Amino acid sequence: SSEICPIITDAFIASANHKMIPAGYPYKVGYSWAPPYRFQRITQVLQQAKAGNKLDVGDMQRLQTDVLSLPALQLIGLLRAATAQQKPGPAAELLLHWKGEVKRDSAAAALYEVWLQIVTRETMNLAIPAAARTMIDDWSPQQAIGFLQGINHSGLDTPALTRDHMLRESLEEAWKEMQKLQGVDSTKWSWGQMHHVRFRHPLDQMPGAAALTDPLPVSRPGDEYTVKAT
Repeated sequence: SSEICPIITDAFIASANHKMIPAGYPYKVGYSWAPPYRFQRITQVLQQAKAGNKLDVGDMQRLQTDVLSLPALQLIGLLRAATAQQKPGPAAELLLHWKGEVKRDSAAAALYEVWLQIVTRETMNLAIPAAARTMIDDWSPQQAIGFLQGINHSGLDTPALTRDHMLRESLEEAWKEMQKLQGVDSTKWSWGQMHHVRFRHPLDQMPGAAALTDPLPVSRPGDEYTVKAT
């Protein structure tokens, strides 16, 4: 029920919008949709039950707080191909040994989140003419990764070489940005240092009241594309 599993209910409702209208309906009801990663991850977990592995209360609790990032795994797959012919640097090594879980104490998750923003920007620069760039909203990971995956990766194909070069260069840029944000020692990096939630009291708008009424910000795991999004 929705009372027991609100995240699952929301995800299935979002994924089933196409069922709200009859076949052949002549008018568009929407043009912009959230990426399907959370729904896809929930579906992966629920498939275990179909395979005969019953999901108990503990399984459902873990699903509610699941922080495995499907776009991270996709992007790491592209990085693996981009670094296959050379020795990976420290940035690539960190991500290639990461399981894709956006945990609050994860250095790799922090690097990935910064890299994703840079990759999205550079992918749009590859895909969109400069004259039209300012007219296009930032792509979602699904759009950016979909474009990169669609580039033919065969031999010395120039577009593939351009993509792989961009992935390596953008990761180095992300590494340098993380050094600016959290210092040169990558073992001390963490996503939680960058990702907080703040709980505010209605009275904290009064001068000096915030220090008395509001708790300190709390570091958060996950991101908007993991099941645990908030």
